[in-house]
Amino acid sequence: MCNADVPVGVVFAARRNIYMDTQHPEGWQKIQSMEQRPKYERIEVADAPLLAPRFTSELRGNTQLSEGQQVHLEGRVEPVHDPTLKIEWYHNGKLLQSAARFHTTFDFGYVALDITGVYPEDSGEYTCRAVNKIGEAVSKHTFKVEGKEGVIYESARPEGLEKIRQLEDTARPIPVRICLWDLFIGCILFLKEEGDNELFIQYIVGVFKNFGYTM
Repeated sequence: MCNADVPVGVVFAARRNIYMDTQHPEGWQKIQSMEQRPKYERIEVADAPLLAPRFTSELRGNTQLSEGQQVHLEGRVEPVHDPTLKIEWYHNGKLLQSAARFHTTFDFGYVALDITGVYPEDSGEYTCRAVNKIGEAVSKHTFKVEGKEGVIYESARPEGLEKIRQLEDTARPIPVRICLWDLFIGCILFLKEEGDNELFIQYIVGVFKNFGYTM
């Protein structure tokens, strides 16, 4: 048996598996035009027209409170993105001064006023005023604060109270300045009309006895 090596030649034929031709030439042109554009383009956005303020939600809050409670008023105003919009608060027509008890909020159209530890003098009308270069708008809210009565002055039995007052009037001591004044007037009259020393002394003794003094 004879073994021989026989060279064998193999030929591979190339096959076109990728097709570079597009079936939609108009779409291919659009892709190429998009690729040729710059990566970053400046987009021009038109500024929104400036509008006058208006309240989309009027002020709301409690209307009856007791002394020492907290007040919270809130509402909503437009335009929201107006950097020139200014908010002011008024109490009974006077500009509300900043203080530790008063806290105001203005955030993206939300307006609020908080008052801690209210007093009866805080009662009245509160006004929120929104103003910009175009115009202004106001919203109002009124509440009342009832004070804490420490002493009750009205009597359930007025007739008994009247008797107590009468007893107090009768028991009230006579002021010393009135006694001295009566004594002085009496002395002057005796010296002017009588001119008698004995009568003058007797009168003085009598005046002192009438007022509870002993000599």
